[in-house]
Amino acid sequence: MFARHFEALQRAGVKVRAPVVARKPTELLPSPDSDSAERRVAQFVSAPYAQYARLILKVSLNLGANLSLTLFGLAHGQWTLPGALTVERQTLIDGNGNLRRGVQLSDQCQREP
Repeated sequence: MFARHFEALQRAGVKVRAPVVARKPTELLPSPDSDSAERRVAQFVSAPYAQYARLILKVSLNLGANLSLTLFGLAHGQWTLPGALTVERQTLIDGNGNLRRGVQLSDQCQREP
């Protein structure tokens, strides 16, 4: 829940006892490996990535472009953005710091930050 939701509830007279900002107790979540096919009641299957890529390129969908990095990371076992960036770099750059064969960056991407 976002802080603005807590604030809206408080403005409406609802007493909120939970802290607005708190640590997420991830240790209470089941492990990703604990899901079994026998217990599954639903599963979301996304469209092929090529459809997302077409949409991203067609309408310059920045949200989709940002999401694609996260999806790339997840496909490589990374659950965080820094992890996704690491595997992206490993995919694009070889061990010597050179672009892998077949990778082309625009002039803007090749400039130093």
